[in-house]
Amino acid sequence: MLQENTKRAATTSPVGCPIRHLKRLHLATDLWSEAEHLQQDAIVNERLLGKRRTYNSKQEVHMGCVLNLVADVVSQGPHPHLFHLRAANECIDALEEDSDFMKLVGDCYTNGSYKNVRCHEFLLKNPASAFTQNCENKVANTSSSYSATEKAWNEQYIGSAADRFYDTIKGQCTRGDPVVYARYASILQSSGMGKSRMIDELSKKHLVLPINLRPSSDEGFPAADVDVRIFLTVGETEKDNMHRRYRAFLIALFITARRYLQNIDQHIADELPLEQSPHTIAEKFRLLMTAGQTFKRQGGKRCEFYSAVVKYANQLLQPPIISVPLKSSIRQATSTPFTRGGEQLDIRRTALDLLKCLDPILKDANLETLPPLVVLAFDEAHVLSVEKHQFDTAYFSEFSELRRALRALNELPIFSVFLSTSGQIQNITPPAEGDASSRVQKSKLVLLAPFTELGFDQMVKEEISDGALTIEDVTTIEFMARFGRPLFGSRYINGDTKIQDSIVYYAGEKLLGGVAFPHDKKKALSKDAKLACMAVRLALEFNATTLASQNREMTQVEKHMRVCLVMNPGFETAVTTAPSEPLLAQAAYLLMQDRNDFDLPRTLLEELQKLGLNKVDRGELICLVLLLIARDVAVQEKGSAAIGVLFFMEKLLASRWSSMVFDSKPARCRTSAKDQLPFSEVFAKSKIYFNHFVKVHDFKVIHRAFLWRLIARGAAVLCADNQDGIDVVLPFLYLDDRLGRDNVSAIFIQVKNNGKFSSTPNLFLFDAMNPYFLGFFDMDEQKPVPIIRMVFALASSESCVMAVEDVPLRTNPPRRARSKGKDRARPCPAYTAFDIWCAGTTAETFSVVKPGDEQVYSDLLKPDRLFPGVYEEDTEIDSTKSARRNMNPGTAAHPDHWTKFSTKVTEPDRADGVDFDCQDEVADDDVEMRNIH
Repeated sequence: MLQENTKRAATTSPVGCPIRHLKRLHLATDLWSEAEHLQQDAIVNERLLGKRRTYNSKQEVHMGCVLNLVADVVSQGPHPHLFHLRAANECIDALEEDSDFMKLVGDCYTNGSYKNVRCHEFLLKNPASAFTQNCENKVANTSSSYSATEKAWNEQYIGSAADRFYDTIKGQCTRGDPVVYARYASILQSSGMGKSRMIDELSKKHLVLPINLRPSSDEGFPAADVDVRIFLTVGETEKDNMHRRYRAFLIALFITARRYLQNIDQHIADELPLEQSPHTIAEKFRLLMTAGQTFKRQGGKRCEFYSAVVKYANQLLQPPIISVPLKSSIRQATSTPFTRGGEQLDIRRTALDLLKCLDPILKDANLETLPPLVVLAFDEAHVLSVEKHQFDTAYFSEFSELRRALRALNELPIFSVFLSTSGQIQNITPPAEGDASSRVQKSKLVLLAPFTELGFDQMVKEEISDGALTIEDVTTIEFMARFGRPLFGSRYINGDTKIQDSIVYYAGEKLLGGVAFPHDKKKALSKDAKLACMAVRLALEFNATTLASQNREMTQVEKHMRVCLVMNPGFETAVTTAPSEPLLAQAAYLLMQDRNDFDLPRTLLEELQKLGLNKVDRGELICLVLLLIARDVAVQEKGSAAIGVLFFMEKLLASRWSSMVFDSKPARCRTSAKDQLPFSEVFAKSKIYFNHFVKVHDFKVIHRAFLWRLIARGAAVLCADNQDGIDVVLPFLYLDDRLGRDNVSAIFIQVKNNGKFSSTPNLFLFDAMNPYFLGFFDMDEQKPVPIIRMVFALASSESCVMAVEDVPLRTNPPRRARSKGKDRARPCPAYTAFDIWCAGTTAETFSVVKPGDEQVYSDLLKPDRLFPGVYEEDTEIDSTKSARRNMNPGTAAHPDHWTKFSTKVTEPDRADGVDFDCQDEVADDDVEMRNIH
């Protein structure tokens, strides 16, 4: 069976070097001897079970798996640091994009020699660095990268994730739940969230036995425990032999740990820090595990420790076990205790000896309800998840057999944790029906949910206070890097100027899944990478209901920095998000800024045609696209992330409307003649800054107290579902550059994707965007600044922009409020608002719409609804359409939904494009009543 390995290379390699170009078949320098080629070919062909056949051009998926297998073998051979362990879906995409490459893989598959595939640049992490080609100035050199990572690791830990994690596993242990399969949980989260660092922090208070299984093909920190990885991934093909190997390892680990702890002061005597010596056993053992570690290798003391563990485990495994049939009585011997020096050894007994070394007065009674005294931490655990198959048993993996061995610890205060960013999440926390254990499949035993709550914004050390920052402050890369996951902020703070200058490109590399930042414009981004860029900036959400869509969502977490908020075992239900991270959004902007290479509306349309994404309101998404493109164009022209509101509007709207909008007077005024100034004068000093949107889930966020803080993150707002009267908010600074509550105003936008809203403005839509009713202003607001209100009638068949002005001042309707148990009327305060009606999604309305893209926008606007299209889908036969409607009676006005049970039904006429101007007063009252009730 070919295993699809979706491992994202955890690389700290420089970013910004030229990327391969698949459209020309380019073979790199041959790095292997002929003997090495033959050896690797033999491994590939053996894993393919010798079943070669003639290449068929329609076998993209099969050839993708073959390419994935070749990449896997390459990454385990000579020069592993130069190669990516490519995921199967990446391989398939590459072959679909390049027919020449497809043919190359097929020819190699036919003749059984994969030399040319091995030499193809597709497998290289960075072709330029592999062959000493020079990179651009944007690239940070390797030594600087290593140094920044090591310094960041040794900085003071920020946050409470370690305590939160311990409280979680403590609760699971003290419950003593007998139906739990084993006392283990996974920590699953995207890259840079601080998984490994959290475990290191945990080891300062609790005894942690850390094991890093990072494959040799990957660079990352902390480095691998090579001896352990080799021992645990030796390639056993017999399930019971593998299980026995893991039992031997755990016994050896506990015995060796106890011996070291009994003489821990002697072991760390020459490693004691000058300023502060560790006091607890946990602190002392952590020193043993971390002393002398570098980016490339673990420290000498830790290497000695695990060398002793592996040596002892190998001695326990002697003599070698002979494979026997499943039903043989000899097979039962694999679960019997090991013998050493005449003494029988088993996992539970050796583990209990270790626990009593920590607590000599530990009683055997009630051990199962004690909080964990020892934590086993397996980092990069995905290397154990590759499935294997044995002819007389079901599928299994190294992970499943290690997990089975851990069941011996179920009644002891020992907990195991498996850390992973990548790999097959289902194999770490599989769904019940796909678990290797039949008892889990039958729900007799359960798995514990993964831990995901690592936190965010840890590097924002100083509170953002009202009036303390300017828009120039918050648009610097240094400021952006402090928000979001700790990876970027800690790297920036601890890096030299090369690291700091390249931090955005480093973020881009992470967003792309670990590949070099693409400077070769001929090479298109992968579909998953494009989705990641859009998700970060457009706040795209998933609604994955199929296995394929769940896999896509999972890939975004594993490889493209999407954050998992909640996940149950097996990834059956999960909530993931692309949270507000201004640095990642800035990296995505750089990747998207060439509108020819990254055609945002077309790319979004392709994604919306697939299952998985939450389609929300198509009109809202189109609105975000138009605003984002206008912002990007303005930023590129000005060379600054902070731009004037007037300049932004100029880039958003077609040029023919600019003077009309800029000369327009307010539709609503407060009182004085000053409020009658034209648009261009009122907002002459106003500045706007955003590089992404966040989807809020609380109506109360549309308040000045929150919105000025979102400006600091570079975030504009997509409003909560079902929020009355408004869909999008663009906050901006009104009078000067200072961030603060009293200086924030906003562009309020309501989007209509309905043809009945055409080129004639409907004033009640503007009235619905009353800043007092929406909560933007408090009812006793002392400094209500002018606002901008826009309606996007995107489905209008006519294109125009209109500034609604000279509207007679209307009496503000009474606002009903409850006070001391009695109703009383309170007038809505006056405010100043400029109202702009935008009809149509064409180049005549919006300057950012290319004439050739109008059909794309039209397709985007089509509602993604099952009904009524399903009635006419895939048929031209009228009777078939009628029968389908008949099978869903009473659900639409079409006569076919009614005639079988009620005659003389006709579909009524309905007037579209009704002008509701005459109902302005009623509209205001309606808005008021909706907010009261």
